[in-house]
Amino acid sequence: MLTKIITRFCYLIIIIILAVCLNNFIYRDYTINSDLSNLETSIGDFYMRGGDSRPVLAVYGSVTLGNNTYKVAEINGSVALITLQKNLWGQYAINSMHQGSANYGRKLKETAGKKYLLFWGRNEESKIALVSFELDSVKYEMTIPAEKLFIVAAEIDSKNKDIEINVSDLTMYDKQGADITEEIIR
Repeated sequence: MLTKIITRFCYLIIIIILAVCLNNFIYRDYTINSDLSNLETSIGDFYMRGGDSRPVLAVYGSVTLGNNTYKVAEINGSVALITLQKNLWGQYAINSMHQGSANYGRKLKETAGKKYLLFWGRNEESKIALVSFELDSVKYEMTIPAEKLFIVAAEIDSKNKDIEINVSDLTMYDKQGADITEEIIR
């Protein structure tokens, strides 16, 4: 009986050691301090993989969903979405970076059984105050911060597994409530 307990305890210790080693291996590169003090340096290092010139970058807002934090940044003049993932010790690591020539982006995410629409982009003159969209006959609204670049999220209630929301499905409003979608998305 005692031998079984000792054996199981040894297996448990081995599993814990392997989990810690695996976690350290996965997060060894581009690890960010829990206070995010080295965020811009880590983003620059991640961006430079295989390259040799440091990017011009500025980090703006963020949205946290579960263990992931999504940051919006401007890198060499382009809008980028950076996904940070929290490890067992509360530190973050860069999981992915998506950058393109579009001024706006959207992504559907699911965490803890809930679905969210992430929407990010440019708002340089703070023209956009509100964005709305309709899904399954339900209207959703997202307040847009008055920042050069923004990121917001809306929890969506949809039974539909294959949701497709395009930027063209969104309606943008200014502070007075006027529809400015055509003016913004050209």
